[in-house]
Amino acid sequence: MPSGTTPAGPTPAGTTDSSQPRTGRRRPQQEWPLVVVGVGVVAGLLIALLGQWRFGVAVFGIALGVGAVERLLLPDRAAGLLRVRSKAFDVTVLALMAVGVVVSAIWVRGR
Repeated sequence: MPSGTTPAGPTPAGTTDSSQPRTGRRRPQQEWPLVVVGVGVVAGLLIALLGQWRFGVAVFGIALGVGAVERLLLPDRAAGLLRVRSKAFDVTVLALMAVGVVVSAIWVRGR
């Protein structure tokens, strides 16, 4: 096989070979870590809006903590949109936000 060709033959300029993965597009299944965090955050907000604000804010914070754990344990490729900066930065920011939100839920006095 000549160099520069694929088993299907050469690919004309300006076209793509469908057997090659696209680099600019993400598959939805790659974004499950962000979806997990997003569902937890939305659930926390809904619970807070329905009157159980302390529990809702705690759920919100726990969702952020789950995001920190996901970012820590998953490889960079699998982290999807949870990957913003370096792994250390992402985990630190998510963990600090989680602790801050949960502590606020516990510390702030209710009516």
